[in-house]
Amino acid sequence: MKNYKKILLSLSLLLIFTLTACSKNENAEVKEALENTSYEISLYFPSKDYVESGNEENKFVMVSSLKSNSVDFVFDAVKDLKNAPKVSGESAEVVEVYPAIPEKITINSVKVNGYTATVDLSSKDLSGGSLDEEILISSIFKTLTSTTNNGETFITSVQFTVDGEIVQSLMGHFDVSNVIEQEI
Repeated sequence: MKNYKKILLSLSLLLIFTLTACSKNENAEVKEALENTSYEISLYFPSKDYVESGNEENKFVMVSSLKSNSVDFVFDAVKDLKNAPKVSGESAEVVEVYPAIPEKITINSVKVNGYTATVDLSSKDLSGGSLDEEILISSIFKTLTSTTNNGETFITSVQFTVDGEIVQSLMGHFDVSNVIEQEI
């Protein structure tokens, strides 16, 4: 019986040491993978031409790309859609763009789970016409789905929530109750 206990104890210790060694190797691999991760995202703004005349040829303009080693930067990228920079177009002309997100709208969070980004907005001051809602949804969708991880597509869909809850619509014009997988 004593030998049985010694063997069981020895096997248990061997198992613990083996698991600990594997865990350290896996943690090192995960850490190395995270250090070698590079995310890139492009910011899309509505063109003045589209907003003022409805010309859909230049509906959205890709303004800039941001890079980071952390996926958490997508929140900052979406917040950057509140500030419309001057953009140089083809043939050195300046293409004017509008902010994609009105200053009055608060972005609570942007979280990534799998290939889906969830954008949570505050209900306070979340109002506007159909054009405002289309620009808000489309600019955020185009921006987030441009995200790559080491050159591979990283985000393929977007879920919108308001104060943490899935809603039928953000401003009353477009259905956002389901995950959005293509531009509206």
